[in-house]
Amino acid sequence: MSEQYGKMIEFLNNQRNLLICGHEQPDGDCLGSMLATYLAFAGEKKNWRVVVSDAIPQNLLFLPGMEQVITPEQIDIDVEAVLILDGRGLRRTGFWLEPYLPGRRVFCVDHHLGSYFEGEHLVLETQASATAEIICAIIEEAGIAPDAAVATNLYAGIAADTGGFRYLNTTARCFEQAARLLPKVDIEEVRIRLFEDCSLANIRLKGHCCLNLQLEYDGRICYAFIDRAAMELYGAKNEDSFNIVNFTLMPHGVKVGILFEEREDYVKISFRSRKGIEVNRLARNFGGGGHLLAAGAKVNGTLEEIMPKVIKAAKELVDA
Repeated sequence: MSEQYGKMIEFLNNQRNLLICGHEQPDGDCLGSMLATYLAFAGEKKNWRVVVSDAIPQNLLFLPGMEQVITPEQIDIDVEAVLILDGRGLRRTGFWLEPYLPGRRVFCVDHHLGSYFEGEHLVLETQASATAEIICAIIEEAGIAPDAAVATNLYAGIAADTGGFRYLNTTARCFEQAARLLPKVDIEEVRIRLFEDCSLANIRLKGHCCLNLQLEYDGRICYAFIDRAAMELYGAKNEDSFNIVNFTLMPHGVKVGILFEEREDYVKISFRSRKGIEVNRLARNFGGGGHLLAAGAKVNGTLEEIMPKVIKAAKELVDA
């Protein structure tokens, strides 16, 4: 057993009042990792809470253990320790977590590049396809046989972050793990929920973005935007923009895709790219981060102010 895994397993086996959280606007990997960890390690004698600060996308509500999820306002334990999964740093988790960090043990499991970590112990594997892949390895190292609920969360987390085992981040290890998890997973339900089940507002926002797709730089950069007017027109919530950024990479010849989303007091930017162009570098220029080919950032300002700056930086990245 590696020293990193050993320390994490000891922490999970012995920690009582634990708060488990992840990044804002949680995706399948984030939620699957949190719920799998809770279901595998919590036990009846442990006073653990799984906390999510944002609305959970409709298509992820099927994940086993979702009834355990609470909001920050519902925390009702004397928190002794914090476990952060699939993200690190308050810009990723949200600043609601800040009061729970001083004087407490803080552990983290992540696979994203960048982001500084100030806690006690970090298990970071940037080569992993998903945080769920790392959590699966930790659970197996601990000698725990995943039941159907744990297996479903792990499989969903890995499938979500690999696009159904299609993206460049897909690893041999995650295929091996999926093969072991498969007998306990309803893969048809997972496939439908992750990749086909979406809200009507999400479908309408996709159409809106397809209509305003713009090509720049000889067709190598493609971007779209969602302003507040569109959100109101379609009765959409923030979580209804889930995965729409992927449409910006679909036009032939595009190397970098960008989605701008106007929020109440900032603009959320999502980046996607083809092999050879590391958009996490672009995201870091605007205070964000993520993966080599998929990243994001949040920037204070308006669409009119931010879009030209980001597109200019994207052109420089393509030329680098």
